[in-house]
Amino acid sequence: AGAAGLVGMEMGKNSAPDGYTLIAGSPSATTIAANLRKKLPYDPLNDFEYISMYAELPSLLVVNPSLPVKTLPELLDYLRNAKGDVFMASAGPGSQSHLAGAMLQQMGRFPSVHVPYKGGGPQVLAVMSGEAQWTITPAASVLGHTRSGKLRAIAESLPQRTPLLPDVPAVAETVPGYSYSAWNGLLAPKGTPPAILAKIRAALAKAVTNPQVREGFARQGAEPVTNTPEEFRSMVHAEMQSTAALVKAIDLKIDR
Repeated sequence: AGAAGLVGMEMGKNSAPDGYTLIAGSPSATTIAANLRKKLPYDPLNDFEYISMYAELPSLLVVNPSLPVKTLPELLDYLRNAKGDVFMASAGPGSQSHLAGAMLQQMGRFPSVHVPYKGGGPQVLAVMSGEAQWTITPAASVLGHTRSGKLRAIAESLPQRTPLLPDVPAVAETVPGYSYSAWNGLLAPKGTPPAILAKIRAALAKAVTNPQVREGFARQGAEPVTNTPEEFRSMVHAEMQSTAALVKAIDLKIDR
């Protein structure tokens, strides 16, 4: 933990490559950090051994229940025709919620004023209180609020519908090509022997088929998923490039 995962990534990079230290990678410490940090203390693509993804975490587009919309087409129509400002909350500049919302605005071609908050908690509370009208944020952080009626779920961010949210349509059904979700995957220090990496990957692939593991993932709004080291690295590389294009398009600069 620390600095959106950067502390752990750096510690992992500098650990002995003996199989006893693994790193739980995420977009914030890899694809996003590579595009927003001036001096990243590691190279996300070349300083680690890639093992496999183990989870994909969709985000939920939620609105304040007082907003007169129940579907994404209705929300887009509302945003395009609103008289006055409509506010999109995020967990801060350059956060996953900010980038997910910015991508939706670009692809959906509608205006909204970005309001960055200091973290996911204040971001969600802002929409619940009506201070902001909508946000797109990891599903796990808002599922309880949507079930209690404090927030209204409009769409989810995977490229297709997910069994995790069977009654929630994908954003891509209205905005073709939209996809912006978080993920988790296992990395190891550079130089970890291939035989050890293969053993860990096999254990991971077996673990995510366990019904109890899958149920635990579902409670956290996560879908278990595995891939090969090559597929994992290629996915991160492609996401780094798409994030770079988005950061440039919205002229986002964070000097840290």
